Amino acid sequence: MTNRFRIGILIVLVAFLSYLAYLILAPFFIPLTWAAVFAIVFYPVYIFILRYIRRPSAASLATVAVVLIVILGPLSYLSYRLVGELQDLSNTGLTVEGVRSAYQDSFIRDVANRVLPVFRLNEQQAIAYLVNGLSKLSKRLLDLIPGGLGSVAGAFTTFFIMTFIIFFLFKDGSAYAAKILEYLPFSQRNKDRLAKQTKDVVVSTIYGGVAVALAQGIVGTLGFISVGMSSPALWGLTTAITSFIPFIGAHIVWVPICLYLLVTGHILRAAILAAFGILGIGLVDNVIRPLFIKGRARLSFLLTFFAVLGGIQAFGLIGIIVGPLIMALFFSLINIIKDFEDERQCPMPTGQQDQQGLMDVTGDRAKIEHSSPE
Repeated sequence: MTNRFRIGILIVLVAFLSYLAYLILAPFFIPLTWAAVFAIVFYPVYIFILRYIRRPSAASLATVAVVLIVILGPLSYLSYRLVGELQDLSNTGLTVEGVRSAYQDSFIRDVANRVLPVFRLNEQQAIAYLVNGLSKLSKRLLDLIPGGLGSVAGAFTTFFIMTFIIFFLFKDGSAYAAKILEYLPFSQRNKDRLAKQTKDVVVSTIYGGVAVALAQGIVGTLGFISVGMSSPALWGLTTAITSFIPFIGAHIVWVPICLYLLVTGHILRAAILAAFGILGIGLVDNVIRPLFIKGRARLSFLLTFFAVLGGIQAFGLIGIIVGPLIMALFFSLINIIKDFEDERQCPMPTGQQDQQGLMDVTGDRAKIEHSSPE
């Protein structure tokens, strides 16, 4: 049996077992990815706690508790607000009297008086359309309840698995990363280079994105409070989430609200919110984000845009982070392959140190020969 035949069999077995491993791990891709994201974001917290709690398991458990508080806090608030809105809809929105009562609000009446003539509708026709539409909406929501309960059960299962993974990533994450690098078929220099580029992408994508989202969410919340918007914290959270979308970002939230206030005659409130959006949210994006991406590996804006949209399409919400990360790592590997080809065609002089962090094959040989005993 020749070596080529043995290698061929080995490649087939590795490919087959890799496919089976994919089938095993594929159902856990979403919780595994979310766990990796939260582990990276909160790893400095884990290191801080580990200074005072010397046991890694206890420090990991304490950090997981911090993560749960940060996650469950906003989710509980969103759930509370959503339930309240649905209760208001069911109590006052599904009858003619409820719609007519809401129509008595001066703000709603002002908007209706401007909009209804455009569609050639009077008050009675508009109320009838609203009642009919809300009735259909309530039936659709009732039809979605059984599936929604199943989705909630699945979400709890995913959340439990994610929490379980986060614990071990805090505790043994550095060992996992070292083991992955050990199995990569690259020289140590290229392993270090790939690890550095991965870290740069993670810092610019996750840390930078999270920092910008938090800052823009806070500024947006203050802006919505200043103009008297209802549920300003909810709008601020929406601003923080949309800040991950390139080009559009938080503008998709505050710009339509500014236009809405302007059309309804609230010129001063629209100007105040526009000032918060341009001078506040825009300044945050132009100041904080460059602090993270300066000097680090980054994608072009156009490629980032498609990476985010494609990531959302392929992986869901986590694609906002996973999409750009995968594309950046892909191009990092392409650059390493290109460096291999450049070195093969134009080898560097023996003994010359590579200042770019690339593999210097000729130099490594010279060092080995020089260090070997005569």
